Amino acid sequence: MEKLDSFTLKIATAINFPKHIKETDEYYALPLSEQNIYILLLCKPDRADTPLDLFYDHLPGLFWGIYRRNRESWYLYNSAKGEFPPEDVIKNAKGILSAYPRSH
Repeated sequence: MEKLDSFTLKIATAINFPKHIKETDEYYALPLSEQNIYILLLCKPDRADTPLDLFYDHLPGLFWGIYRRNRESWYLYNSAKGEFPPEDVIKNAKGILSAYPRSH
């Protein structure tokens, strides 16, 4: 087995992973009204006939990587595929982020 580099080792020893996992499980067990809910609404039709566009084809990862913080619930819906958030999610959402390609 290879050794961890010093940076990864510092992170691994600084974070109490069992505690973090327990707190995360407790957070997601809360009712929606007590969670910090955000909705990411895409309008992204299937693009099987076009080449991969790293920005367009990875929007959820891009937005979650930049904006999502600990103790937040992010829900992804794609309106181009008929996916829309249910009323209880909308009612409890603190924000809705919509990402549409320029061509639409």
